Amino acid sequence: MLSPESGFEAASAAYLADLEDGSAARSGTVEAYRTDLRQFALYLYPRVDDLFLPLTAISVDLIRAYRDYLVARGLRPSTVCRKLATLRSLFRYLCHLGAAAGNPAAAVAGPGIQRRKSEPPTPEQVTAALERVEPGQFAGARDRVIVALLHGSGLSLAELAVLNLSCLDLAAGRIAVGGRDTGTTLRHVPVEADAEEALQTYLQLRAQQLLDLDIAAVDAGALFVNRKGRRLHRRTIQRVVKRMLRLVLDPERQACCTVLRQGFARRQMEDGADVETVGRLLGQKGPPARSFAAAPDVERLRQAYLAAHPRR
Repeated sequence: MLSPESGFEAASAAYLADLEDGSAARSGTVEAYRTDLRQFALYLYPRVDDLFLPLTAISVDLIRAYRDYLVARGLRPSTVCRKLATLRSLFRYLCHLGAAAGNPAAAVAGPGIQRRKSEPPTPEQVTAALERVEPGQFAGARDRVIVALLHGSGLSLAELAVLNLSCLDLAAGRIAVGGRDTGTTLRHVPVEADAEEALQTYLQLRAQQLLDLDIAAVDAGALFVNRKGRRLHRRTIQRVVKRMLRLVLDPERQACCTVLRQGFARRQMEDGADVETVGRLLGQKGPPARSFAAAPDVERLRQAYLAAHPRR
């Protein structure tokens, strides 16, 4: 049973075990938290007199010093903020159990981050980016499909990375995505005509690319592979998307997988879909997060108000 006198590592182990038991946490997220907490423990050892590292010894000043230590090491502000967020989450958990009287990490602000605008690209911008890539080459055809699916079907990065050939149902114009390993519900999403055409081209070039490779050394079932036949890593997919969007977006705009997914959600709502439907299309159990919601159309709201409350 955890108490304020418990050691930091014991508290961390209990917290991580609870996360692993929960269905909402992805395995990658738990491992990232594990790494962050281990690094903080290593920081504590030479700075806390009691090697047991009791929770009562962890103060706001100690966490603030840890933040400054991370900044001095040259870590990116976003990385430092994530590590502080891990500590906040841990102490929220401990407060809930009664093992901590307060959350010392809550009072420590992260270093300033210059955030880029998260406005998603327009369909015209995405089309322009796709047209800048050579579709007759293996890598170009693959990269076009990646962007087309993220933008046209609302897939997440996690869902896209684990897609297999068996997920495709091109006869019905849809793909099976999601599931336990992705953090979203299992569902079938439609594939737009342009994305389906790009997918057909890529599948032909993919088959040619793998033809001369040792079948035992390739991920034959993976949909997106590199030139050696290995499944694309998430980082590689992120670089592909960033490189393609940078061709058409201003430097201050975000160029990532998430903004393409946001664009899909906003287009659905602009076309009249309700938020619950969009949430289901995204594989979420409830309505989409605020970041995916369409910006309010003032004129549309005004017309709706006038229709409901006509002047007399």
